[in-house]
Amino acid sequence: MFIPLMVFALALAGCARLALLFSRSGRQPSPSVLFWVVVGYIAAGATVWFMAPSEWTLSFPQTLAASVDSETYGHPIEHYAESLLLVMLIACVFGAGLFSAVATFGGRLLRADSLGQR
Repeated sequence: MFIPLMVFALALAGCARLALLFSRSGRQPSPSVLFWVVVGYIAAGATVWFMAPSEWTLSFPQTLAASVDSETYGHPIEHYAESLLLVMLIACVFGAGLFSAVATFGGRLLRADSLGQR
C-alpha cells in the first residue's frame, strides 16, 4: 500500500512544482496557487473514485492494497485496482494543472480588469 501512496504523493509534488512555475509567470502569490493545486488534485481524484462502478465494493485503502497484492485479492481484482488508480492518478494531475492554471491566469485577468487594464 506504501508504493501507490508514494506515487500519488510524488505526482502531487510534481504538480506543486508546476504550479509554482505558473504562479511566477502569472505573478500570483504562491500559497494561493498551491491551495488550488491541492483542491484540483483531490477534486479530480474524488470525481473518478465516485464514478467507479457500483460493483466495485472495495474501499480506497483496500483498493490501494489490492493494486499490489495479487495473492490476497487475485489477479482480476489487482488488475482492476491498478487500472482504477492509474485513471485516478491521471485525473489528479490534469485536475491540479487545470485548477492551478485557472487560479494563476484567471487571477491575473481579474486583477488586470479591476485595475482597468486589459
